Amino acid sequence: MFKLNSRAFILIIFFSLVGHAQTQAQIYTIGVENIKYLPYYDHENNEEYIGFARDILDMFAKHGGYSFVYEVLPLNRLRNDFLDKKIDFKFPDNPYWKSERRVGVNINYSEPVVGFIDGLMVLPENKGKSESALKNIGVVAGFTPWSYFDLIESGKISVTENESVTGILKQVINNRIDGSYLNVSVAKYQLSETLKLDHALVFDPDLPHTKSSYYFSSIKHPGVIKEFNRFLVSQKVEIDKLKKKYEIDIIAVS
Repeated sequence: MFKLNSRAFILIIFFSLVGHAQTQAQIYTIGVENIKYLPYYDHENNEEYIGFARDILDMFAKHGGYSFVYEVLPLNRLRNDFLDKKIDFKFPDNPYWKSERRVGVNINYSEPVVGFIDGLMVLPENKGKSESALKNIGVVAGFTPWSYFDLIESGKISVTENESVTGILKQVINNRIDGSYLNVSVAKYQLSETLKLDHALVFDPDLPHTKSSYYFSSIKHPGVIKEFNRFLVSQKVEIDKLKKKYEIDIIAVS
């Protein structure tokens, strides 16, 4: 019978432990928002993370040999846990969100993952009115309507917050506020799929709005962010198919 000497036995144990550590090192936590924000993302029944974000991140995990755990958190806690390095990555992210909190923090951002438009959803009969006609606009709690920041600061426009996208949309439909400042793709999806009121509200492109992008970010793992950037290039065709599937091509809502 073949016998291992003590040195060989120790080496086998050593490399087994190293291999186990390397495997464990491939498991990362991604902090995500506990908001129903389809088609981009949602946490179905408060459990499973779904939507475009889940699909593209899972695609990257498979491509890179990683295992991602999605931690669904309230906005403020997500932001704090990320900055405190309690989670490995954040999605979505944007350098301009609460930028004062990011000063002095070395955050690594990916290239833009997907574009978006944040703008005002209004009643069809109010489309085309000037911003001077606006008295009150709605936002999801924790979000900042940057395009109206100066008007809000000057007191010309007041802001109503709601915990949900559908809640804000309903307030506009019921004439309780003049418009809802939202991601246009999200607003259209929620009107169509959740409220079943496809044309109850419309995006007014003549009012102030923001065009920007969502990013994948990390403080702890810049190397993975660089790898993700290569993934965005090498898998562009498949990623574009995902965008079409979820109807979040920015051209479609501009």
